[in-house]
Amino acid sequence: LDDLRSRFDVVLLEGAGSPTEINLLDNDIVNLRLAEHAGVPAIVVGDIDRGGVFASLYGTVALLPDNLAQLIKGFVINKFRGDPSLLLDGAEQLQHRSGVATLGVVPMLENLNLDEEDSLALSGSRLLAMTGGRVGAATLDVAIIRLPHVSNFTDVGPLWLEQDLSIRYVNTARELGHPDLVIVPGSKATVADLKWMRSRGLDRAICQLASAKGPRRTTILGICAGYQMLGRTINDEFEGRQGRTEGLGLLEVETIFGQEKVLAQRRGTALGQPIVGYQIHHGRVLPLGPIGGWLDLSVPNDVAPRVPEEEGACADNVFGTTLHGLFDEDGFRRVFLSQVARRAGSTFSPTRTSVVLQREAELDRLADHLEEHLDLSAIDSLIWSDQSLGPLS
Repeated sequence: LDDLRSRFDVVLLEGAGSPTEINLLDNDIVNLRLAEHAGVPAIVVGDIDRGGVFASLYGTVALLPDNLAQLIKGFVINKFRGDPSLLLDGAEQLQHRSGVATLGVVPMLENLNLDEEDSLALSGSRLLAMTGGRVGAATLDVAIIRLPHVSNFTDVGPLWLEQDLSIRYVNTARELGHPDLVIVPGSKATVADLKWMRSRGLDRAICQLASAKGPRRTTILGICAGYQMLGRTINDEFEGRQGRTEGLGLLEVETIFGQEKVLAQRRGTALGQPIVGYQIHHGRVLPLGPIGGWLDLSVPNDVAPRVPEEEGACADNVFGTTLHGLFDEDGFRRVFLSQVARRAGSTFSPTRTSVVLQREAELDRLADHLEEHLDLSAIDSLIWSDQSLGPLS
């Protein structure tokens, strides 16, 4: 945090989970301890859609030690449905009991199409809502492997804009079936998730799809850890200390994990289209034979020289890359999916929606919604009050 504050004019701190996990509080550095270190006030947001919001907000303050409780200067009640009058004097009673004012009640904003915060969105009713009921009208079937330790799952977010896609998350070989596109996403535990795939028969099913001949051929895409799983071997003496593990053997590469992490913004071309994305991984992917490179990346001038590795490999209908954010690029997404459709003997009509423009429009919509329902003057006063250190000079 100190390093970030020394280099940037604005630093936004967002907590992770509840700040009052009293069983973990002594070692919790991802919530109020950083706010205390920086000398800034905190606002606690409660999700009323889950129920029990008043007890949750009050309990958050009541269970905290005094040095952390005094940092909380406001509550926000989020995702409220129905008539605001139903809250009656609940906010006033909450302030009387806790000493913390409620700075706004934000109604549920339906059909907000923004990246979800975490992988909780990939289960239950939230995932069902994401599909938009388009399965019957879709021409391409996309299956995403639901890894237990999935990371960077927002890589596939732009695919939801394509009306010709039916998108589903799968856990077993039986659920996988015969889709037109299989995506193996990133993972925070590469070898463990590869073993999980084997326990579900997904490894064999993916290999069978990759090698199948006929008029309907499946495209396989691995992103970051998914790319590493598609290779020959993974040598992990760092991330999970799993040693040498056989991969699916679909790409002529091997992965060696090291302590130094690759963190870089990258740009280049793929399938003849300009792309921009980012890399964040420990495992270096190295060639073992012909890799049929399908993308070419460069390093921006302000990024230190990187350890050489293969950022992308392909073999016929199997593709892999270390680059996150590929599908944000409209031109690449349309060309890639059109090629998927040709292999599958199907058709694909790309949407003309721009991911960037759509995201900006949704952020504007959210900002207008918050401006209408939050006491922004009170929040602004908190930001510039004596409780904070203010901007760096």
